Amino acid sequence: MVTLKAPYGSSITLECGKPLSQPGWMACLVSLDTGMWQYVGAGDIMVIDDTEIIVDSVSQDSVKVSVDGTEHIVPVISEEEKEKLTQLWEKCRRQREERLKVEAEKRKADREKQVVFPAQSEDRPPSRVVEVRRPAKFFFGTEYRYPTEYEVIPVAVRTASGTLVYKPIVVPKRFATGTTGISINYR
Repeated sequence: MVTLKAPYGSSITLECGKPLSQPGWMACLVSLDTGMWQYVGAGDIMVIDDTEIIVDSVSQDSVKVSVDGTEHIVPVISEEEKEKLTQLWEKCRRQREERLKVEAEKRKADREKQVVFPAQSEDRPPSRVVEVRRPAKFFFGTEYRYPTEYEVIPVAVRTASGTLVYKPIVVPKRFATGTTGISINYR
């Protein structure tokens, strides 16, 4: 017999010949409104809109959850829901591809505006003429990114004694770019 202890206080005892309690059944819970999904197993705790949802059990055809002490059964997705979800994911994929295409076209247009080199003929030496379509800018220094907005995500953790403890995790959401150094603009 061997006992494995986790850093956050829980432990598992392994006995020769006795089957492990993990992995058991896993479920993928999907929001039909947003398409967001999350894998869960029995005993997991989720917090959605300040509501604690406890996953009691996962079986082949349903998931039993408790919300504010009331048990609910979440059935397997129907064919109609599966089709709706597939259409939602396809719509999101097309939007993402269109956004990437627009961004690529914008980058291409920006590159075309920057510098134009004259064509070189083979019988004359290369020239050093550069046509600049916008003012030159020289920068010597460091560019760095820093977060400007944060999101606090509550994570529910069950301690070894069985009590539920909420630990906040701070996640940066938006970033800005700052510079330190010398910048020279030539007009």
